[in-house]
Amino acid sequence: MNRVTLTTNAGRSQATLIVVGYYADVSLPPALEETASKLAAGAIHGVHTVVCEDAVYLLGKPENKTWLVGEEEWRILGGAFLAALRTADLSSASLLVDSKGPQVTALLEGMLLA
Repeated sequence: MNRVTLTTNAGRSQATLIVVGYYADVSLPPALEETASKLAAGAIHGVHTVVCEDAVYLLGKPENKTWLVGEEEWRILGGAFLAALRTADLSSASLLVDSKGPQVTALLEGMLLA
């Protein structure tokens, strides 16, 4: 499990970013499981903010589109995560993802480019 801490110039709160389908060995609160299940099934899309147990979580899933190549769906997700952080006035986030290599790099590139 990789955990990366990100800091923005926004507000003062901390969030946990969860990449749905790419986290393992982590028990999520029931409110998160419901949103994560909907994202995994494709019933909902985008980045969703869930506040529970005095914590803020942002959940998102890379959109698998045939025309996106070279981990571009992860860059797009990174930009969406950063936009959600700014909208919610959050200043830092921990990224919870069970993946190594190009996906995490692309996600962080997307955040930096946004």
